[in-house]
Amino acid sequence: MKKEDNFSQYTNLIGQISTLLQDARNQVVKQINSTIVQTYWSIGRYIVEYEQRGEERAEYGTELIKRISQDLTEKIWRGYSERNLRRIKQFYLTFPDSANDVGRIQNVGWSKIDCIMHLKNSDEQKFYLIETAKEKRSRKELDRQINSALYERLALSKNKDGVMKLAKEWEIIQTPKDLVRDPYILEFYD
Repeated sequence: MKKEDNFSQYTNLIGQISTLLQDARNQVVKQINSTIVQTYWSIGRYIVEYEQRGEERAEYGTELIKRISQDLTEKIWRGYSERNLRRIKQFYLTFPDSANDVGRIQNVGWSKIDCIMHLKNSDEQKFYLIETAKEKRSRKELDRQINSALYERLALSKNKDGVMKLAKEWEIIQTPKDLVRDPYILEFYD
């Protein structure tokens, strides 16, 4: 076998293995995102149901979140601060319909959901969730679109296609770093 043919076959082998590994990584990231979103939604539901105990509203001043945070930090380790647990609870309260909302957004990723949850308008939240899932937006792209009021511009625009085209032009990948998505902290696995 010629040296050039051997090199070409080897290069092809490396390409195939690299593609396989990258595909596997992408699958793992999707599964992690899905599991985190489903788990956080369930934690939020448990907290709300425990707080309300079948009542319309929870009793004020129980410091339940603080107690849960302390106990989980002791038992699980870290990642469940009062602030994080309040955000997880808010996730459930923002998207209480598990059959529709969580199933639709589980592949969006927690950091993007957390960003979208802070929007006050539920139609705006749904718009950014759908767009982020459909277009596979990064957190950086999502932040830029929210800060540039894409939802409001689309709502007011007569040229909705033009506004969406303009929004997509900002997403052109220029460097390999543009491909890197949100980092994942897998303290969940400890």
